[in-house]
Amino acid sequence: MSDNRQYARYDKEMKIEYSFSDSNIISNTNGKVYNISLGGIYMISELLVDKDSSLDMVFSFVKDDALIVLKTTGNVLRSGIVLSDSEIIKKYKPSPEDGAFFAVIKFAEPFVELSFMLN
Repeated sequence: MSDNRQYARYDKEMKIEYSFSDSNIISNTNGKVYNISLGGIYMISELLVDKDSSLDMVFSFVKDDALIVLKTTGNVLRSGIVLSDSEIIKKYKPSPEDGAFFAVIKFAEPFVELSFMLN
C-alpha cells in the first residue's frame, strides 16, 4: 500500500454493518474493518461487493463506557478475494471467519467524526 495518502491510515479492527445504498432490497451485512482513515476503510466480509457500489455504513464501538454509533456512506474502489491479496494476508493475518472477500471503500466525505477514535 502506498504511503502517499491524503489521510493517515490506522490499523484498527472493528465491526461494521453495511447495506447497498442503491438497492431496493433492505439487507444489512456485517464485515470487519482492518484499516481505517478519515478518507476510507479496508474491510473483509462474507459478501463480495462490486467495484463502484455505494454503501451505507454503520460503525459501533464502546468508548468511555458509552456506545458510539457513527454512520456514513462511501463507494467501493476495489474488491476481490482475500486470498489474492498477499500483502494484507501477511500484514493482518485475517481470520477465515471474517470473510473471504475484501473491499477498499472511500468515504463520500472525510469522516471527521472518527478523529477522536483514531489517535
